[in-house]
Amino acid sequence: MLTLIKGGQVYAPQKLGICDMLLGGKQILAVAECLTPPQGIETQVIDASGKIVTPGYIDCHMHLLGAGGGHGPNSRSHEIDVSTLAKAGVTTVVGTLGINTISFSLRHLLMTLNALELQGITTLMYTGGYQFPVVTLMDSIVSDLSLIEKIVGVGEIALFDSLGSHPTMDMIKELASKVWLGGRMGGKPGLLHAHLGETGGSVKEIVDVLVGMGLPASMLMTTHVNRTEHVLQMSIEAGLAGASLDITALYTPDNGIPETIYPASALNRLLEANIPLENITMSSDGNAVQPIKNENGVIERFMLSPANAIAIEIKKAVMRDRVNLEDILPIVSINAAQRLGISDRKGSLEAGKDADVLLLDEDLEVDTVYAKGKLMLEQKKPVVVGHFEEDYAKISV
Repeated sequence: MLTLIKGGQVYAPQKLGICDMLLGGKQILAVAECLTPPQGIETQVIDASGKIVTPGYIDCHMHLLGAGGGHGPNSRSHEIDVSTLAKAGVTTVVGTLGINTISFSLRHLLMTLNALELQGITTLMYTGGYQFPVVTLMDSIVSDLSLIEKIVGVGEIALFDSLGSHPTMDMIKELASKVWLGGRMGGKPGLLHAHLGETGGSVKEIVDVLVGMGLPASMLMTTHVNRTEHVLQMSIEAGLAGASLDITALYTPDNGIPETIYPASALNRLLEANIPLENITMSSDGNAVQPIKNENGVIERFMLSPANAIAIEIKKAVMRDRVNLEDILPIVSINAAQRLGISDRKGSLEAGKDADVLLLDEDLEVDTVYAKGKLMLEQKKPVVVGHFEEDYAKISV
């Protein structure tokens, strides 16, 4: 059966105006004005009048297994369900371990990604975590990248963070060499996905070293660039030298983290500094554990980063900060697809690409989700639910 989405305001992510879209199997078959159902083929027609149609969000940094643990055993979060991703409008997600490579493992992460893939979500992952030496699934970084399809890089390696391993430049050079070699052998982008902490340092120095090694600056993908003013300035310097910059949707003063910079403001600052738009992405850091401190620096509680942080910040950027939708959509669609090496099938609404499609309502809330042509969410209600989601809900107090 085909699906014909009619009369929506299409952002592909560029604004196309009122268009129809024909989906068949896992792909987009056509995007044009006034499409009609093909004769002789059963076609479901979806009235998208008053809706905005966009590519599915690509979240290139999420803690699918859970995160935390840096503040004790009960500072860890739990695994994310498929319906949570659908409600967030996320159709492609990249899993990362982060700080906790002890109670969370790459094997567990890969198995979780495989399960989500069977349920409809496209999944990728980073090997490694915060610390050096880098943990791997196989015998080396090169083996992981060249032989395991879902692995697109190493991450999130902690730079300038008190909980990281404080790598020397020689350690970073050796790591980058392995990532680049593994990426080339596996046909991957070979990303060095780096968490930016709050201690002193210079990302630009790392970029300069990579370039001096004959490696592309863009392989360094720094995340949390809007963490503080200092981190943003450090990121701008690196971005002007060619590094890829990833805004974190979690980091906003609205979440009780006053030193952070609103994602929309961070995007404007990066563009005003002449960072190319195509080098900017935004990820959720979903399911991360953020300690909230009082005025004396004492942790009072932990906040869980919402899986739908991207959707929340897209809405605020457009409706509160007056950012044009077509100006911010690329950082969660085609830009992310290009960084991850999947832009041949993801990131934009055009014939031949995967049918990852969102219908947003007039308030930019995620209303309907198709992932590779599969209906995941309809009128804000999950269609695809994990085997045990309802059971867990029943036993929850």
